[in-house]
Amino acid sequence: MHTAASLTQNIRDGLYDQMFSRLYGPENLETQRRRYEQAVANFVRTFGERDNLLLFSAPGRTEVGGNHTDHNHGRVLAASVNLDIIAIVSAVPAAQIRIQSAGYPMDAVRLDDLAVRTGELNTSAALIRGMAARLTEKGFSVG
Repeated sequence: MHTAASLTQNIRDGLYDQMFSRLYGPENLETQRRRYEQAVANFVRTFGERDNLLLFSAPGRTEVGGNHTDHNHGRVLAASVNLDIIAIVSAVPAAQIRIQSAGYPMDAVRLDDLAVRTGELNTSAALIRGMAARLTEKGFSVG
């Protein structure tokens, strides 16, 4: 786990260059370094300094056939693409998940009440709450 300063320094020192090159192509290395450094800076600006930062990348995907059948127990032919969502995350002792995406208002979900809320229908908060509720039902620790 890292502080913002150590994570940024690792990016600048090239510790993630092999991963960045594999994910985005070597021709995009500098762009991705800047992108990840900016994400770390945005995290600190929004949530403050932390000493347990982790970096994640979730690839985008495209369905070649069978769009939306996978979550209905059907078959889908999907492929990852070189577009992704990145996240800088930190565990905190509060019983709350807070997510800030660039250009959007912050979503916050308290973990002591994971019941469905009709007012959240079709929102990111509903997705966060639903995922946390299901993980909790399956016996996972969510925090």
